[in-house]
Amino acid sequence: MILGFYGCHNSGKTTLIEKLIPELKLKGYSVATLKNIPREFSIDAEGKDTFKHKQAGSGLVAASSENETAFIFNERMNFNEIIEKIKNDGYDVILVEGYKRQVIPKVKVGEIETMENTVFEYDGSNFSGILDYIIKEVEVQRIYKKLPRIDCKKCGFVCREMAELIFNKEKEYNDCKIISEEEGDLLIEVNGKKIWTGGFVKNTVKNVIFGLVSSLKGGDDAKEINIKIKM
Repeated sequence: MILGFYGCHNSGKTTLIEKLIPELKLKGYSVATLKNIPREFSIDAEGKDTFKHKQAGSGLVAASSENETAFIFNERMNFNEIIEKIKNDGYDVILVEGYKRQVIPKVKVGEIETMENTVFEYDGSNFSGILDYIIKEVEVQRIYKKLPRIDCKKCGFVCREMAELIFNKEKEYNDCKIISEEEGDLLIEVNGKKIWTGGFVKNTVKNVIFGLVSSLKGGDDAKEINIKIKM
């Protein structure tokens, strides 16, 4: 999940993020952070070997030492490009300082105009509320990823609502009609990931496969068919 933090200079944004990170790690979540610097800035220094690599035209310079590794992209990236690269590493939580106009859930810190998508206004006393919100969002998103995410509403809810109900132990996965129908009916996995299908696609796939198999020797009385394809 992604959560932004915005506020005036010295309002306590960094302090709040510093406080959240160890609490989230103690609970087993991996955390990444993104800091917006509204001016020109470089972690590199003129004359260093990495600087020379960059000046020579390398699009990506990686610097590795005994205690850390730094990746320097020789280009400006927008917010979405940066987030996608962080997501590719599989972090549970991405905490963003700055970028107050991005369309993401945000926490307001201190006295400042309230921006859209603000989910909390931090006043120094509601830290536990922010922590609980992050934990719930991470867990709900994990559940949501296991649902079909096609919002068919056969269960009466869109998938995000169902994920919250499962998190609150008001529903179970099998209360999703697509899951309960397809687990014993049709299972498609791509690279180990389950692919959900609607009724039309499901029936088409089943009919095509059964039609092809039934025309083969030994396949005319098929009750269950398992097919595994490696590309």
